[in-house]
Amino acid sequence: MGSSLLDGCSNVKKTPKRCLFTRTKGSIYYHSAYVKYLDVDRYCPFRQIRTAWVIIESTYDQLNGWLSVNKINQMRTQITASRRVSTALINWLLLWVPLVMVGLIPVFSAYLKNTSETSVQDLILPIILNVLVVTILAACFYRLFLRYRFRVYLTTVIIAAILCNSYESKLSGVIATLNSLLPFTAPNWLLEVLYLLGITYIVYLAASIIDRWVTKRRLNKRDLAVAGMIMITVIFLSQLVPTVGNLAAAWPQYFYKPPALASPRPTAQQLAAKPDIYYILLEDYTSQSVLKSQLNYDDSGFMQSLSKLGFYNTTNAKSNYPYTVNSVASTLSAGYLSDEVNRFSSSSNQTMIPYFQSIRYSPVIRQLKDLGYSYHLIGNWYETSNYSPLATNNYTKVNEIVAFNHTYNLDDFTDSEIQENVLWRIINHGISIGKYRLFGYNTQNDTDLIASQLAQLKDLASQPPGGRIIFSQILAPHNYFYFNADGSLNANPKPNNIGETTQQKYTNEITYINSQIMPIIHEIMAKSGGKADIILQSDEGPEPALINYTGADMPGIHKTTSNITTWPSNALQMKYGILASYYIPGASRADLTAAADPVNIFRLLLNRNFNANLPYLPLCYYGYPQGTNEAYVYQDIGQALTGNKNASCPDNGNTLAPGPTKLIAHPKKTSGSDDD
Repeated sequence: MGSSLLDGCSNVKKTPKRCLFTRTKGSIYYHSAYVKYLDVDRYCPFRQIRTAWVIIESTYDQLNGWLSVNKINQMRTQITASRRVSTALINWLLLWVPLVMVGLIPVFSAYLKNTSETSVQDLILPIILNVLVVTILAACFYRLFLRYRFRVYLTTVIIAAILCNSYESKLSGVIATLNSLLPFTAPNWLLEVLYLLGITYIVYLAASIIDRWVTKRRLNKRDLAVAGMIMITVIFLSQLVPTVGNLAAAWPQYFYKPPALASPRPTAQQLAAKPDIYYILLEDYTSQSVLKSQLNYDDSGFMQSLSKLGFYNTTNAKSNYPYTVNSVASTLSAGYLSDEVNRFSSSSNQTMIPYFQSIRYSPVIRQLKDLGYSYHLIGNWYETSNYSPLATNNYTKVNEIVAFNHTYNLDDFTDSEIQENVLWRIINHGISIGKYRLFGYNTQNDTDLIASQLAQLKDLASQPPGGRIIFSQILAPHNYFYFNADGSLNANPKPNNIGETTQQKYTNEITYINSQIMPIIHEIMAKSGGKADIILQSDEGPEPALINYTGADMPGIHKTTSNITTWPSNALQMKYGILASYYIPGASRADLTAAADPVNIFRLLLNRNFNANLPYLPLCYYGYPQGTNEAYVYQDIGQALTGNKNASCPDNGNTLAPGPTKLIAHPKKTSGSDDD
């Protein structure tokens, strides 16, 4: 090539229209690849054009080079930033992951101790709170972790184990000790802060000493940290794996809904009348005959008062099942629990959850709501009545979590777990913006709860009647025995013989609750003109081992593990004996004789009020041969309980033939006119 641009162009006849040039060692050359049909002989002689192209090409090269360098710098910056983020993330996970595992171990351990009454939904809030606690802990120690990894690792793991494992139970003892040591009375929040700071300092100091010892011994800290991580992981998996296995085995039980009852065929007059229905459940109130024969308590005055109002009483009534959940589920299903047994008796994890679901989605309540009834629930903290999605009004103001101005009822497991969390005092205090509650907690102690239940029941009784089903489960007479006969509080309510015998505490509370129920019954009768249906019943009798307290366990009597079918006769009579008193204005003596029992009472009511045409079921009594851990494995105990074996009752309780399909004829009667 020549040394000048002109020489380079002179031999080209046809080139691309665009001419780009390159300066190399003082010479400028064109790139024919970018030139398209340009008559170089015509244009190359003009030096101005050649010079312009040189300037353009030089500027292009400089710009292109600058862009390339800038792009590389940007990429380097991005890579550096990415490395920093990934390094920070790895460091965070190295601290956070073991703490999360330490925080979740107590939740899974508590679940495995109570799989029977705990559902997957009950685990959500405790898991969230414990993860939040360890996340806050990791954030507080993160910067220190970057510098002193080993000692901070030890410190945070130990503190996480303290904060996430029954923290409040430990704290209550610590606060009492601190108050005794301090020369002044300090508020609890200050003592808790001092406890947290003190325990953090002590643990960090101990971890620092261990760190120095490890350094002095020239041990590999990384290997020790890995060994610790492996140990935490093994413990975590030992709780996680059976938890997941139990949840998977019981998964269908958590979403069970009982089958509906047969549709009734009410007349227009029946549909328009819709009398109020009261289902008042007094917890652990045994039968009149057991009270007299075993506890030397005469309950006849109360029963006679009811009889004078037109109630039908059964002095030796018995529950069809031995415990609250299956007894109430049976009554509110108007039948035996054969559907649950058929579905879940083969499950490796048999929980009580379907029984709770049978109450919350009660076939009886659903039937009445379809007929135009409103449902009013006056419950307590136990899952049989703490809430129901069917309730028009839920008056159960106990164990409620508040989030963004909405309240959610907590099951017993969830409530117990959050009250052991280090954040419990903040949750309990709550945060509000004006009237808007960001979060908080509502509850009552048992004595206030019983008082509010009775007050709410009386308030509903005083309201205009018609079209309401009202279910109230009142925790009396129930362990603990809070009330004396005159309504004053018992100084020693526990089931022991301190102050009074347990039997006396129990019967005192019966006297008290009788005195509270009678005015409510009178109010219902007066306001409804005697037209309301009233089911006054208990779910089960008390625990024989508690009532007959001697300071030692009664041999073979424990509701969760023992074979109830082998209990002695007096224990069975006490446990299965129940209060049973019914006021059904539309029912005759023949109806009541045939069906005034827990499993049939709502069948009788629906038949007489709404032509439901439901057959009455035979009286069967079932117990657990394997304890409540086998919640769907029953055995008929009719022979042991009543002295007679009902041939219509299958031994395992999984299929029950109904009783007579032809309903008992009855004359028309006015309300309250049954001969009792």
